[in-house]
Amino acid sequence: MERRQRELVGRISRILRERGIPAVENFDLGGVRTDLVVRAPDGRLFVVEAKAFRPTGVNLDAAMRQVELFRTELGAAQAYVVVDRLDFSIPEKGVFSEADFSQIVVEQLAQDMEPRGKILTKSSLAEVATRKTSRLHCDALRARIRGHVFRGRELRS
Repeated sequence: MERRQRELVGRISRILRERGIPAVENFDLGGVRTDLVVRAPDGRLFVVEAKAFRPTGVNLDAAMRQVELFRTELGAAQAYVVVDRLDFSIPEKGVFSEADFSQIVVEQLAQDMEPRGKILTKSSLAEVATRKTSRLHCDALRARIRGHVFRGRELRS
C-alpha cells in the first residue's frame, strides 16, 4: 500500500475508534483483503476501502463497481469507498469523501453497532467470512475484483 493510502486508512481508523466503533484493518473477507471491516454485534459486516487516487470518472466508476462486488459477491451488509481528495460524495453508490464519511457514514455505523439479534461467535464469524468461498469462486472473484482494484494513482487495466 502506498504511503498516502496508508495515511488515509489510518485517519479513517482513528475516526472510527474515536466514535467507539471497532474496526479490523487488513481483514480477509472471502479471500479478498479489505482495508477495514466493522463487525456489528449481529454478524453483519461493513467494509471500508480507502483509495488515494485522483478522483477521475474512470476511477470513481471502478470504486462504485467495487462497492457493488463487496455487497453482492462477498455478502457485506454495506461497503464504502472513501476517496482522498474527493470534493463530493455519491452516497447511493457507496463512494464518499473523507469529510462526508466522518459525518454521515460514521453516524450510521454507530447506529448499526447497536445489537439487533444474534451475537456472533468465533465459529459463526469464520462461517460469515468464508461465505461463498469455494476455491473456484475465490479465484474468479479475485480476478473480478483485481480488474477493479486500484494500483498506484491510476486504475490498472
